[in-house]
Amino acid sequence: MARRNNRMVIGTEEWKEVIRAGAGQLGVTLTRTAVDQFAIHARELLLWNGKINLTAITEPLAVAVKHYIDAVAPADFIAPQARLLDIGSGGGFPGIPLKIIKPSVSLTIIDAARKKVSFLRQAGRTLNFENYRVLHRRLKRLRNVEDLLRSRQIIDSAKPPRTGVADADDVGEFDVVISRALAPLDEYLSLALPFISKKGLILALKGRISESELATARHVLTAIRPAWPTTSILPELTVMRYRLPVFESERSIVAVNFR
Repeated sequence: MARRNNRMVIGTEEWKEVIRAGAGQLGVTLTRTAVDQFAIHARELLLWNGKINLTAITEPLAVAVKHYIDAVAPADFIAPQARLLDIGSGGGFPGIPLKIIKPSVSLTIIDAARKKVSFLRQAGRTLNFENYRVLHRRLKRLRNVEDLLRSRQIIDSAKPPRTGVADADDVGEFDVVISRALAPLDEYLSLALPFISKKGLILALKGRISESELATARHVLTAIRPAWPTTSILPELTVMRYRLPVFESERSIVAVNFR
């Protein structure tokens, strides 16, 4: 793996090789076309970043590792043609890199900031994405099981009732809901649960995660179990821990599987 190079330039072969090699260390094989598209997205990201706050990470090597390698780490969790929802994507991570390497995925991104939504829509046009939409939404945290039941009714009903929960009626349901460093795990689960399909998967990309945070998340899953229509057992929560290449930063992928 390349050593840190403060003179690296986004889009050069050196920059692309860092991403290819680093993703390979995590078991993800990237095509030349995919990494070329990463470069297109990265240039657009930094161009817009001069006008709106999309990312604090701007140094090219850090962009390669902390944005793109990190974003593709959960690739094996996501099946081809999956319906993927990315909550609070900001500059498009992890949703856009995952869409690039899995073009058959149908990607929806939700963000609360209008200016970020404008960037994300432009990024999709620049990358010629199909089956891609960006929604401007501020999601509401579920407070209890009754909220979850109402939110599920919004998704399942042909004529959704007006419950005021999370605007789920025009968002839909998804095979995979994903987010990176959005909120504490229990809060993120409360945001994601209204949108997950009955046998879906919730993924949280985190840094170091404590046992207390995991315990609180398991408590949330225990509380919602009676409201979930397809399982009589607790949804499975697993953690995959790894380190990012070059920077050796600790990362975790938390997966909650309802299948």
